[in-house]
Parts: sequence; C-alpha cells; structure tokens
Amino acid sequence: MWKVAGSVRVGIPRGLFWYYAPGSYEVFWEALGFEVVQSPPTNREIFEEGLRLAHEELCMPAKIFHGHVAFLKDRVDFIFIPRIVSMMKRRRKRYGCPKFMGLPELIKSSVPSLPPVINVDIDLAGNSLDHAFLSLRNSLGLKETAIRHAVGEMVNFERVNTPYATLPSDNEKVRIGVVGHPYILYDPYLSMNLLNKLSSYVSDYLTSAEVPRNVIESELRPEIDLYWIYERELVGAASFFVNNSHFDGCLHCVSFGCGPGSVIMEIVERKIVGRKDFPFFTLVMDENIAETGLLTRLETFCDIVRMRKS
Repeated sequence: MWKVAGSVRVGIPRGLFWYYAPGSYEVFWEALGFEVVQSPPTNREIFEEGLRLAHEELCMPAKIFHGHVAFLKDRVDFIFIPRIVSMMKRRRKRYGCPKFMGLPELIKSSVPSLPPVINVDIDLAGNSLDHAFLSLRNSLGLKETAIRHAVGEMVNFERVNTPYATLPSDNEKVRIGVVGHPYILYDPYLSMNLLNKLSSYVSDYLTSAEVPRNVIESELRPEIDLYWIYERELVGAASFFVNNSHFDGCLHCVSFGCGPGSVIMEIVERKIVGRKDFPFFTLVMDENIAETGLLTRLETFCDIVRMRKS
C-alpha cells in the first residue's frame, strides 16, 4: 500500500481519455487535496518522445500519450491512468478501445523510470463510478467518504461543462459535420489545427463530440449498433450529419493504425453515406502527413461542398 503523506503531486497526461472530459479528473484529485500536474498541450518534443518510446504498431494518439507520460514522470509522485473498460448501452455491454483497456500496462512496459502508475478500472456495465474509484482506498490509504465526495465533484463538473452544442436551425450557412475522436480533433498539434483551418474555409461546423448523446442513440439502427463504446458514437454522429438537412458535407478524421477506426470507416461509407448524393471525405492522420497535403485535401473538399451549396 502506497500511503499518501504530505503534499503529493499527481500527474495527468493530456491525451486519449483526457479529451473526453477535460478537467474532470483534475477536479477529482484536487477535491482529495492532491496537487495536480498536467502535461502541456502536445508539442514537437512530446510528439517525438512519444514516437521514440511507443511500439511502432500503435496508433499516433497512443504514441503521443507516451510522450505526455514521459514529460510528467520526473515532475510528479505518481501518474494517474484510468482503464476504461465498458458501459451499458441499450441493455448490452459495450467495450472501450483495446488501447484504453491496456493503457497502464503499455505505459509501464514502454516508459522507463516511472513513478507509481495509479489506475482505476472504469467498468460501468456492472459497477458504479463510485465503485471504480473506491479501489484507491487501499493503494493510497484514502477514506471512503472522501472518495465519494470527490467523485461527486467530478460528476457535477462534467454535467456543467458538457460539450454538447445547440443543434443548428439555420439552413443558409455552409455547414460541415466533423466525425472523429476528441483526442484527434481537439489536439491542435496532432490534428495540425484542423478545426481552425476548417472554420476559415466554411461558415460553420459541428463535431461529433458536440452532438447530444440522445441524438446519437436515436441514429443507431440495429445493423450499425456497434460493440465499441466510442466508435458507436462516431457512427451515430455521422448518421446524424448525413441525414440532417442542415449539414452540407461530412468530414471523417481517423488515425492510421486504429483498428476500430478502419471498421467504422467502411460502415459509414457503405451503410450510412451509401448512394446518397452527399459530400463525404475521410482524412487519415499519421506521423508522416504533411501540413501542405492536409491543406490541399481539406480545401478541395470544402470547395466541393460550397459549390454544391450555391
């Protein structure tokens, strides 16, 4: 048992799971009295260190996560990496991405000279969020009441800071739906400022992370109701963009090397877009993509969307 004593610094890597609820894990640890140290936004040094440390067959976001951990390891007393396992959707157990489930072990085996890595198994298909974090009682010597209070603070923070947007009602604007994991779309370095570039080409856009979850669930037909938690959200958002008259095109951003991503790319193209006369473009991101090439493809796609709108 690793007892907490005095001022203890917990490191939270700014990658992967962090982008699904930015700031929420920080709220949890601060409510327990810890000093939180967060890695900075991805930069060239973090990017290159992640590529050096990670296994070459991992996707680029997972490689970059290694770089964020390496940045933190000499600055903190322990590093927090939750293991996101499963949750219930439509009375069926859905699972997280394999790299999310194996992330603590991946990091321990790849990044040398680590401080203790603390993880909780977030398995919401059979247990509550409280139950997941109560496992910290033994490893950190925390009181149950304190943990329950901190979980409540985290949940309240997420509720107030929901990313869900007001759905569009204006048909005059040129509007594109952007489908992709938040850790790709909202990491400016990894995405090469994709969203800022897109906003300079079209009037408006909405990302899959901003679509309300009830809307996503309503779009998931039985034949596209997927096994993976996060991929099914992307497919539901893509269906919403394609079938909603307020959107003029859909951009799908996926990381090279993402196994589930390659599956949903086929599902979206064949079962959702299909033969519809609707502009759809898949942009594959990896460590070798050049900004000039990205700009050329993105601008061409936006030109097609604008011409069809006019």
